[in-house]
Amino acid sequence: MKKRINNDRKTTIIPLSMLLLITALLVTPAKGDLTQVPSGDAYFTQIFVTNGNGEIDLVDGGVARVYSRQAPVWVNLTVRNRNCSDGELNYADFVVNVTEDGSTNSWPLERVFKGGFETLLLAYPFGIVGPKTVNLRVELFWNQSGSYVLEDVREFSIHVVWLSVEENLVEPSLVEICQTDNFALAVKVENAGNDVAYATNVTVRDSGELSVVGDASRFLGDLNASETGTITFNFSVPSDASLGVHTIVFACIYNDFSQTARNSSITAEIIVKDASVKQRAQDSVDQVQLRIERAQIFGYLSVNAQLKLDEAVVEYEEAAALYQAGNYTYAAYHAESALELLKEANRIETVYRLPIYSAIALAGITVITAAYILVKKRKKSAAM
Repeated sequence: MKKRINNDRKTTIIPLSMLLLITALLVTPAKGDLTQVPSGDAYFTQIFVTNGNGEIDLVDGGVARVYSRQAPVWVNLTVRNRNCSDGELNYADFVVNVTEDGSTNSWPLERVFKGGFETLLLAYPFGIVGPKTVNLRVELFWNQSGSYVLEDVREFSIHVVWLSVEENLVEPSLVEICQTDNFALAVKVENAGNDVAYATNVTVRDSGELSVVGDASRFLGDLNASETGTITFNFSVPSDASLGVHTIVFACIYNDFSQTARNSSITAEIIVKDASVKQRAQDSVDQVQLRIERAQIFGYLSVNAQLKLDEAVVEYEEAAALYQAGNYTYAAYHAESALELLKEANRIETVYRLPIYSAIALAGITVITAAYILVKKRKKSAAM
């Protein structure tokens, strides 16, 4: 960092961490009425503050941005003594008050020659821990033998940037993923920091035995603080993929405010099941559909049997929906439940129709017997 200090003036470098050791040596000015208008006989000409890897002049206010735990962070206050002098002396003593979020410390600037400059260098040698914003107010007092006159007031801020792009959620399009399946992963990433993550890009770094379908890298763009973005990747499972857990690793790459690249890793675990799990579920759902269609064509005479059929339809619809969602295990469960209900409906209908069938059979036997007797009588009459 450039030090704007004249050769004929001394430079005071005071780490803020030494504050407690030198407080007893400092004289804190009585602020008095700070509503008074500064005289302008002395004033801050520059307030250079660390800004990323460089510096920024905040003499007219504004915000500098630094990284969390960046060290050191400098606040360089340059004062010009335009027209202040003590009696016959050609210099004046000053005190600089630095108020940081309500807490005030005082720093001396002694023997600043009339028409000259002096710089007070304040350092945070161990860095500032973020995420947070430090609000600073600096006041320049002319020390007239213990009587303090306000000369200038400036305010500015330091935004301590902490960036972290984290996995918010990785959601598969299928509940159960089987061999030969195609599925999608919706990757939700969140900017958990307090500044913009620029040009955020997510790439499949490792998919193991699984295959990426389409682009393996997706551009998400700028993510503001606390903002969540979603990118979807498509995958397929080869027929010979091993069963069990497969780990997919994504790399999330983004730039900070200085356009320095940063990255985070996001992982997702996918459980691959045997393709027979899906096939068994499909066979069960198809079987139920066929039986329901047949039952609806022929119909039931029994009210109770019809109720069982209606329940079977509900179970079938649940099984079909679960199958479409990729939940094959529960799809098969509901399909089996529907089959049991259809069996019960058929049993009820059979019991209900048995007396009817018996009456019809008895009537048939009676008719046949009567006809037989009538024929016998006619034959006998004819023989006589």
